[in-house]
Amino acid sequence: MIRAATAMFVSTAMCVTPALAQAKDSFCVTDSELQDLLLVAAPAALGAMGEGCAAVLPNGMVLGNPQSALAKSVDAAAREAWPKANKMFIRILLSDKGAPGAADGELTYEQVNAGVRPMLGKLVTDKESCRSVDKMLKLLEPLPAQNFAGIFVEIVRLATKDNEKKKLLCS
Repeated sequence: MIRAATAMFVSTAMCVTPALAQAKDSFCVTDSELQDLLLVAAPAALGAMGEGCAAVLPNGMVLGNPQSALAKSVDAAAREAWPKANKMFIRILLSDKGAPGAADGELTYEQVNAGVRPMLGKLVTDKESCRSVDKMLKLLEPLPAQNFAGIFVEIVRLATKDNEKKKLLCS
């Protein structure tokens, strides 16, 4: 369960855009910036993992249920976080001068979600991992979306603290 959770959260953070995963070694984000990025990516991540788990999860689960309290909460928080996250996405893209859209200075919320979805759709698909992720999401569902994303930030910090190449958070 821990491995599935860590993989899901770190992969979500690392795959928010392809440029984030390929950013220069010195590139880092603050806790607040990563939280905004995670909030913006959360609806696409939940949707993609829900699709990947649809064949193995029964109805009524949090994962893959766009009507769940969690899905509604993260969607609202994502739209609220979008203006700050958009600036961060542009900074990430500008760190990778060859990235499409880097010169445009603006992305749409839909473009970002379209980029995140395929990266995460196959991350969690086996029955055991899907049930574990769904159980974690049920436990997190009562929390405000900002707390939900804040927990992910701390998981990313723990998962990357000993690896300077994968360290995302500025000290």
